[in-house]
Amino acid sequence: MNPSTREVLRFPSGPADVVKNERYDHMDDYWDYFPGDWAMGFGKDKVNGSYKVVRMFFDTNQFDILDVDIGEWRKLRSPSPLPCIKRTLEGSPSV
Repeated sequence: MNPSTREVLRFPSGPADVVKNERYDHMDDYWDYFPGDWAMGFGKDKVNGSYKVVRMFFDTNQFDILDVDIGEWRKLRSPSPLPCIKRTLEGSPSV
């Protein structure tokens, strides 16, 4: 929901889900929740000005992006892992 206009946009849930919603039992009430190994983001494409929704599944390194203007999801390639370089300080052993 856009808080300034109160406009609500609905969009498709995306390609086949990697994880499913789970239920949490709390004091005789059930809440739906999503596992903590994924996140979502929202932003604007600098090139064409369209809004995007990104969902990231960290366990499987899967990234999907939704173009809100056309309502279609696509998969993104996983980014290359960052190199890890060990360094020592004043002769102390690296761990």
